[in-house]
Amino acid sequence: MSTEGNAIGHCALLPPELFPPRDCTIFEEEEEEERGGWGFCVLVWDANLDSTVAPPVVLALFFCWAQEGESSNDLKTEITRLLGCETLLKESLAEESSKLAQAEAECQKLRDAEGSALSGLQTKLDSTLMEHQTLMDQFIAVQDKNSQLEAALGTCHQELESLQRIVLDLGRQNQTLQIAQERLTNRQWVADESAIACSNCQREFSISLRKVSK
Repeated sequence: MSTEGNAIGHCALLPPELFPPRDCTIFEEEEEEERGGWGFCVLVWDANLDSTVAPPVVLALFFCWAQEGESSNDLKTEITRLLGCETLLKESLAEESSKLAQAEAECQKLRDAEGSALSGLQTKLDSTLMEHQTLMDQFIAVQDKNSQLEAALGTCHQELESLQRIVLDLGRQNQTLQIAQERLTNRQWVADESAIACSNCQREFSISLRKVSK
């Protein structure tokens, strides 16, 4: 067994009866043949995952089969090649993990910026709503005051019309008085030789009924 980075490679010797059948994609031969000898497999999985929560995620699975009579050097060479592949997989996994961490950090920055922007917008919205409510209260107060002023203006118009009628009546009375005063001012005695009868009742003047002209 070898351990390096975030992945673990596990090599195990498998007897022929536990090896994959020939119709597996690892074997391209279509014929069924008895196999003798021994083999091994290499599994690579992520060691960061908790195996008590979920089974390990296998990143790679390599099989190698040695027929009877093949040298162990060939198998060692194959093992070395497979372990090299394992190293490449580990490096690829580390690179992807780094990219994932960067992406998560960027997402967190975006979430923080979004939260800050939303907080600022909420504060601005609350302030705008308060200002709107204040303006609405002022508008209602102005409407009430305007209604009161309109009622007072209507009363003033009625009083003005009444005063205008009074002034008109007083003007007429004044005109009548002026005419009467003018008549009184212009009254004079008529000469006896000119006054024969009363200008109002047309009665002739005598010694007891004297002449007075208006």
